[in-house]
This record gives sequence, C-alpha cells and structure tokens, in this order.
Amino acid sequence: MNHPVVILGAPRSGTTLLASILSCSGISSGLPDREWNPSSGYYEHPLLISCYGDLKKSRLLANYSDSLSNYFRNRALQKLRKLSSLSQLFKFPLLSYMLPPLLMDLGFNPIAIVIYRSFSDYANSYFKLRPSLAFSDIKQIFLETYNQSLLLPSICTTLYVSYDELCSSAELQQFSVLENCLNIDKGNLIQCRNSLVRQASRPAVSPILDSQCDSLYDLLSNKSF
Repeated sequence: MNHPVVILGAPRSGTTLLASILSCSGISSGLPDREWNPSSGYYEHPLLISCYGDLKKSRLLANYSDSLSNYFRNRALQKLRKLSSLSQLFKFPLLSYMLPPLLMDLGFNPIAIVIYRSFSDYANSYFKLRPSLAFSDIKQIFLETYNQSLLLPSICTTLYVSYDELCSSAELQQFSVLENCLNIDKGNLIQCRNSLVRQASRPAVSPILDSQCDSLYDLLSNKSF
C-alpha cells in the first residue's frame, strides 16, 4: 500500500462523515462499516488510539530520558506499521498533523485530506457536545489544528474539503483527485456521499464570531490542491 489516507480536522468538523464516505467507497478502515451518526465519532482504530498514547509519553519524556522517549516513539511506529497492513484509512483528530510525517518515516506516501468547517458552526457543535468546555479551549483546538494543516502541502499530497460542500449535492473537484490518486470510482464516491448525508435543515443557533478563526477559515477556503 503506497498511499495511506489520513483524515485531518478538528473534532466536530466532519472527520467521521468523510471517513464514512471513503470507507463506503472501498477504502479499508480495518473496522466494520456502520451508518454515519453525526453525534459521535467512529473509524478511530484502537491501534491508532494506542499509538497516540505512546507518542504522548514519548513527548513527555523527551526532556528527561532520550532512551525512554525513543522507546515509546518506536513502539508507536510499530503499531502504525501493523495498522498499515490492516487499514488504508487513518483517522484520529488528536493525532492529526503528526500522522503524515510518521507514515513517511515508515516509507509510505500518505495523502492528507483536511476537512474544515466555519468556526461558528464548529464551536456551536462542540459546545452542544461538551457545554463545560471553555471558549478559549475550543478556539485553541481550531487554530492549532488548521494552522498545522497549512504545513502539510510541503511534505505530502494534501486536499482541503469544506464540510458544507461535502454535505451538499455538488460534485466536488476533490473527488476527481481522489479517483486518480486512489484508483476509486468518482461515481461511487458521489453515491456514497449522497446515501450517507442527511439533507436536513439546521437548527437556528447564535453565531460565534472570532476574527482570528474566521480569517483562518477564509484561508482554508482559498487553498488550492
């Protein structure tokens, strides 16, 4: 497998929907397919979650013991290599931007797909799920995730996909790119998208505005691929 597919994005930004569409289209996730549920995440393989734990330990130990730090990093890479034999699809928001360079260390050529959503919609969805979260935390997650994503085109093939466009009935130009890169049928992608996305009216919510996050969203919207 030469092209692992890494889905990146902040929580509540459509990573599970995108993973569902790709899995339905034939990209192996190593997990059973299931109906997309907007209220919960899925397609996060236990090996990948365990890998994140090892990398977190590696970073915490980096200032104290090189040998222990390297031990946990190598253990994470071993799990990632094992997962690559089971799955072509990699999705875990907390790992996000770390996954492409790690996969490249293992000799793979990953394709990163960054899915993004307006800050107002993202923040409202996050507050609905976790009302105790501070605004500053939600903002920091958005800024860190997407500022880091802007570095990815310099190291690997990177596509940027709008959540709103993905949920529409439009034919995305990115689907043609995925067809060429991954040898999957564009028509099948569209069919899977249309069968999974529920075209429902959105409840009225109060807009959450932040100039810094809104500017970053505009930058993502104008990214070429």
